[in-house]
This record gives sequence, structure tokens and C-alpha cells, in this order.
Amino acid sequence: PYARRAVELTDNPAALDTLGWTYVGLQQYPAAIAELSRASRLAPGDASTLYHLGEAYRRDGQFTKATGVLQNALGIAQTQGNDRLRPRIEDARARARQRDAAP
Repeated sequence: PYARRAVELTDNPAALDTLGWTYVGLQQYPAAIAELSRASRLAPGDASTLYHLGEAYRRDGQFTKATGVLQNALGIAQTQGNDRLRPRIEDARARARQRDAAP
């Protein structure tokens, strides 16, 4: 409810990302994709948001979209030297390529 309220107050990409990732955890993938897509449009250079969006697509069974978004997230993470996030993105991308919808 707090993330939803924050999004109601402002179109903040961090709040949208939090709400979207919460929806992923609740397995509400269409809602997650909607919020994470909004967040990524507002902050297109945020590798974490793109990772979350790619994971939402993957878990929803949209493997082609997931692979593309995760590839973009990986490129951004590599450019920014984000070594903490890169392995998670690489794992999610490999799962999307294998068409494994497991979390």
C-alpha cells in the first residue's frame, strides 16, 4: 500500500520500480509489467529497473521480450560497472533463453 500511495503522489521512477517489483513478488505480472514499463520510460538508464522489467516478462512467459530487455539491462550494468547486478541479469537472461519460467 505504501508503494501504491507513493506512485499516486508522483511519477517517481523509484516508486514505480518498487511497486512493480512488489507485483512481481505477488505474481501479478501484467500489473508489474505496466508499472515497471512506466518506470523504465522515466529512467531508461536504470539497469535495476530494466532487470526487474525483464524478470516480470520472463515470469509471465514473454521470453522474447524478457531477453531483449535483459540484454539492454546487461549492457547498461556493464557500462556503469555494476558488478553486483550483472550476475543476476545474466542468470535471468539465460533462463529466458531457455524458456524457463521458474522464479
